[in-house]
Amino acid sequence: MNRKSRMIGRTLTAVVAVSVLGAISASPASAAAHWANGAYTGQHNWKSDLYLRGGLEAGSGEIRVDWTGGKVGIRGYAFDASPDGRGTLVRVSYDYYSGGAWHHASKKTAAKAAGAFKMTNFAKHSTLSVKNLHAQVCLYNSRGQTSWCGPVR
Repeated sequence: MNRKSRMIGRTLTAVVAVSVLGAISASPASAAAHWANGAYTGQHNWKSDLYLRGGLEAGSGEIRVDWTGGKVGIRGYAFDASPDGRGTLVRVSYDYYSGGAWHHASKKTAAKAAGAFKMTNFAKHSTLSVKNLHAQVCLYNSRGQTSWCGPVR
């Protein structure tokens, strides 16, 4: 394994995130344009569970990250495990290469699930080079505001 592959592997392994990605929220730079529907299976992969638990507030997610060089695929799910009136979402942050420079996209929603025992699956692949991908699962309220998030992976 060459140095670049080890670096990318360490970067993606140190993070996670999975975390219908057609739900990736558009930012001013249009994060939705950074991803296309469909899974991508790369030379390397890493998978992590994302948990959020606390009394009635419970949710989970999973993300699998596949990559070869800067081409990245993410797939997984968001699961709302509680009838507490809140939803569960999986969000990702990452760096992407565009216009000759690296840019940061922060807290983009990969999947949302609302309602007791509801699950939303997603599978996307990057349309641009991506690195430093991180994920976490959060609870959100009826106004769409996140109220509590698990650790960043």
